Parts: sequence; C-alpha cells; structure tokens
Amino acid sequence: MVLRMRAQPFAALTILLGLAACGSDSKPESVDNTCDPIVPEFCAFPFPNDFFTREDATSPTGLRLDLKSGFFMQTDPTVFNVADGWSTGQTILFQLPNGTDRGFPTPTDEGIASSITTSSKTVILDTETGELVPHFAEEDKNSLHIGTRALTIRPVVPLEHARRYIVAVRGVVDEGDALVPASEAFVALRDGVDSTDPAVRSRRKKFNGIFAALEQAGIPREDLQLAWDFTTGSVENVTGWLLHMRDEGLRLVREAGHPYTITEVRTANCAPFEGRDFSCIENDDANVRFYIVGTFRAPNYMSEQKPGGRLLFDEAGLPQVNAENPWHDQVFHMIIPASATPEEPKPLLQYGHGLFGAASQISAPHFRAFMNEFGYVFFGTALDGMAEPDSVWAGATLAGSSNIGNLSPMFERLHQGMMQQIILMDTVIEGFSKDEDFGAYLDPSVRHYHGISQGGIMGAVYAAISPHIERAALGVMGQPYSLLLFRSVDFTPFFGFMQIRISDPRGWQMGISLAQMLWDRVEPNGYTVHLRPGQRLRPDVTVKNVLMRGALGDHQVNQLGAHIMARALGAKALDTGVRPNGIFGIETVGSTSETENFLAEYDFGNPIDPPCNLPPAYKGKGICDDPHGKLRKTRAAEMQLAHYLLTGEGQNFCPDGEEIAESGDCIFPTAGTPAPDFSANCGMTDDGMFEENDDLSLHVCGLL
Repeated sequence: MVLRMRAQPFAALTILLGLAACGSDSKPESVDNTCDPIVPEFCAFPFPNDFFTREDATSPTGLRLDLKSGFFMQTDPTVFNVADGWSTGQTILFQLPNGTDRGFPTPTDEGIASSITTSSKTVILDTETGELVPHFAEEDKNSLHIGTRALTIRPVVPLEHARRYIVAVRGVVDEGDALVPASEAFVALRDGVDSTDPAVRSRRKKFNGIFAALEQAGIPREDLQLAWDFTTGSVENVTGWLLHMRDEGLRLVREAGHPYTITEVRTANCAPFEGRDFSCIENDDANVRFYIVGTFRAPNYMSEQKPGGRLLFDEAGLPQVNAENPWHDQVFHMIIPASATPEEPKPLLQYGHGLFGAASQISAPHFRAFMNEFGYVFFGTALDGMAEPDSVWAGATLAGSSNIGNLSPMFERLHQGMMQQIILMDTVIEGFSKDEDFGAYLDPSVRHYHGISQGGIMGAVYAAISPHIERAALGVMGQPYSLLLFRSVDFTPFFGFMQIRISDPRGWQMGISLAQMLWDRVEPNGYTVHLRPGQRLRPDVTVKNVLMRGALGDHQVNQLGAHIMARALGAKALDTGVRPNGIFGIETVGSTSETENFLAEYDFGNPIDPPCNLPPAYKGKGICDDPHGKLRKTRAAEMQLAHYLLTGEGQNFCPDGEEIAESGDCIFPTAGTPAPDFSANCGMTDDGMFEENDDLSLHVCGLL
C-alpha cells in the first residue's frame, strides 16, 4: 500500500540539509508580516504559511503563530496565536489571478494517485522524508466568479505533527488556457530579481533553500508560479487541554464517589418503585425493560454552562475547574433492554448522537430493537458544544461578525462536552452498575461505543482518549470538518449566515480553515492517527479496534472524508463490490480480525459524490434520497455491527451476488455491477431538471 512517493533516491537527506541552510522562519522587526506579498490578491493567502509565525524556543516546534490584526477580516488573532504550528488537516489555500483548476489532481483515486508524481501541477513535499503527499486540488465552486475563487489543495492523509512541508504550484492556466503569471514578489524570489520589499529581501535565503529542495524532488525552479512552506503543530499543543481535563476530571469524580441521580423511569410496572425519589411512568415496550433519565456529576471547567461559555485557564495555560461552581449535573438517558435480567446482565454501549442532537436519540425504534435483540445497555448524553442548544448560537455567531475567533467558545465548550462523555462511562461502570434497583442488569466488564453522523465523527476523539472501551463503531463519519462542511447539505444554512459578514468568496474557505485550527483540539483530525492498530495516545488509553461505515452519495458526510479517516486509522476496506477498483491508499480485504480497523461502504443506488466542493444538491433539491440515515437501519448492517461488537471482526453480511434489494435488506451490489442508471435517478429526469443519461453529480458542479 503506497500513500506517498519518495521524491528521489537520497533526496530526503538533501532536502534536510537544504532546509537547514534556509535560515530562521522569523522576520526582522522591520518586516510587516500581516500579509504575504507573494499572493497580493488576498491578504491571508497563501495559507497556511510560516511567514505568519515567529520563533518560540518554549514550544515543541520552536514556533508560535504570529497572525496580526488585519490578517483576515475582523478576526482577532489571539485565540489562534497560542498554537505552535498549523493544522495537520488544513485546507491549503492560494490564488493566482483568474487561475483555474484545469489539470489539477482530481478527488478521484486516479487523480489522487497522480498527485504524488513529479508531473502534478500541485505538490506537497514532506521535508523530513522527501516524500510527496497525496492530495487533490480544486477551485472553490461556491464562488460564481473565477476572479474570486480560492484555489484549494486538500491532503488525503493527515499530515505529520511538528513537520515542515513545502507547497509548490506550476502550470496554472486561466479560462482561455493561457499560463497565469506569477506575482512580482514571487518572481523576485524565484529569479533573483531586485526588490525593495523587505518581505522579499529578508526571505531570499529561505526561498533559495525551498527551491533547491523542490528541484531535488524533480520540480524545476523555473516552472514555479508559487511556492512556500508551513510547519504543523505538535501533538502536545493539539491534545494537551483535553487530556488534562480528562485526567483531572476522572480523578475528581472518583474522589467524589461518582454521584448520580435518577429522575425518571419508564417501565411496564411501576409498583416496585413506589416511594422512590424518582418519577415512574408506565410504558409497555416489548424491547425495553427500563428507560431511565437521570443526571451525573462532572467537574465544571466553564465560565458558564451554556453556549458561549468559555474555558477557564490557570497560569500554566491549562483548563481549570471553576472555583465558584466546581460541579455540573449533566442529563443522561439509558435503555436497559428487555433481554437483560439479573441472571443475564448486558454489556455497556455508549451512544454518540447526530449533528446538534440530544441524548434522547437513543429512544429511536431501531435502536430499541437492536439493543434488545443483541443485548446491550445503551446510554448517552449530549455532546455540549455541538448539541441542540449550540446550533442557534453557532448560526448567530457566524451572522454577527467576520471575526472567526468568535467561534472559539463552541470549541472550548466541546472540551467540556467530550470530558463529560468520558465521565459518564466511568460513572456507569463504577457508580450506576451498583445501583440497588438497576445495577444488577448491567455487565460493566464489557463496554463499547456506537456513534452515528456527528457521533461517528466525534466518536473517533472519544475512542482515542477513552481508558474504558474496547471497540468503537463509527457510522457515516469522516474528517476533517473543513473538508466535510462545504460538501454537506447540513452546512447550507450556516454557510448562509457566514456570507452575511464575509462577502468576499475567498474568505469563505479561509474562515473555515481558520476554524479548523480551533476544532483540531477536539475533532478527529487531531486524534485519529493515535487509533492505528496497536497504537495509543497515552499508556492509560485502552488499545481498541474501530469499525467505520459510510454510504455512497451521502448528502451530509462525504465519502472523501470517510476515506481520509480510514487512512488515518490505517484501516482496511471490506471487499463488498462497491469499489471494484479499490480505494487509493487503503488495502481491500475479504474480512478483518479483532486487531484491525476496517471501513465498510454501502451503496443505496445514489449517484457518486459530486467531483467538486459542493453538496449533492441541484437548484435547492437534493440529488436522490439521502442515504445518510438508511445504513444503520439495514438488516445486513445490523448483523455486521452485532458481529463486530461481539468479536471485533469485520464481515460482509450480504450474500455474494446479491443485487441491491428494494427493501434495503442487502445493499452490497455484486462486484462489477453497472453504475446506477442516471436516466432513472429518483425521477429527477421526469421533472425536467435533467436530461436522460445525465450524470447528476456533474450537473452539481456545473460540468454539464
């Protein structure tokens, strides 16, 4: 399995030596680094960029971000400048006047494979290994005008932490296929032309090293229209806050004895609970013995326990407990299935809810039936920061200002929310399992996680830091959010709010790319590499294996993001016939063992994902029915999940040769099954929106 191509024999050593001679990343005091003149069209470009850093001997990378006021709209750089490098899942952004993406590596397996050849128009070079990083590159199709479109480069593997990369661009043409000229500042650096600009003069030595490194990799200096470098942040900087809260939070709640309350019980017979200090509602459900609502106590690190609240920090820069309100009582929901008895207690399965969702989602009929049939105590709590109350706050914040730093409270609150997920499992294991009324129905010695959509995405963070679980099933998931958002119908209303304050289309990608840096501290991009087989983020984290599942043509979570997550986890792909040619960088196998992570893709007959950064919708109408919610309710998928939770193994539960069934019972097509008939897609040709045999995904991107 090849993810990267080594530039040339012995090139890595030469690159290291060349960059060592490049000089410091810091700028003399006389150099204004608010904007980089090598892309004069838009101040923040190219991005990310070590021109916007300073030296800091106290950080693991030796750098600290040094963004200035005026760098991007009204953004206050304070919350970003604590980072010691750029995101490992950053969208790389640049612009050349009226430049197009013609000839760029496309988001297909073939296009991505071409990105690690020396003929690629866009290059990402790992300066430590000399390898080219696989990626795709594209215009931002959200802008209707070529002159205001950001050009984006998207790595399809997470970049390494605390690593320096070089980006190079050549061969970019305009809509008339004429080569786009490089900027005056870049020409001065590339060709040694005199310049009066201090930002050029001070970086000649550095750029000569960049050009030498690229030439060693087979990228001629004279061909370049643009090149620059950036350094990614350290593991410590990304994970430090959350791990500190997890460690201290567990210690405090254990010292306190895992306090919890039961406020409501729904069951067929309330007589045994008369006189208890909780309400009991008689509710006869054949799948549920007890439906329980209660609270558990977690340390409070927030200024306020509501959207917009901020983390509190000590003098060392680590989150600290609120001295005035040190505890927070968080609501949880739990299903004890009818199949659970004191003689046959059932293992624990924690739930991660969907986008801006709630713990009450565990009550869905398909969940109740699954938990009873396969025997799991199912429970969950809201992920504060991305739960129901946070949706309105996020929209209002985007609409209220172009200061992307104003979103920081959302990501800070996510730290509290994720810590509470860990505390809940610890409380169920050590506290609730001893409850005099209900504890006997639980087997706390076996515990797993199951999340869907947002819960599948954020479940990767939970799994990476959990000291409890053995297995994590992540449904319709992906990473990073900066890739997922623009390709998701769920982002459409928030994008509308964002456009109120950011009118320049180049700022749309820039704003979300900045937000990614804050999100990294508590989203999969900062954590999934630590879930590779046999690896752990910390010694006290349990070794676990992960199931990932996605639906082709998903309207909400794009499969490109699913593939990035799978590569990050070192996962294998089950050979189901959905991808007869395989997936770039992911080994295809017939089954997997309990020590391997795996990805299973399901095909509900939708068109392929649009080959651009837009959701699968056209003229405000979704392309076919969204398969996002179908997967978890499909019988073959239920059997696959049950087998995985029991054994850790990956198996395909559709019979060989089975076609897509209308009932959805079996949705893996036979290997070699023809692509969906676009002329019959969802009746969308009948309403005049499309011609017969049109590829609907190409219409989305304006390619037909």
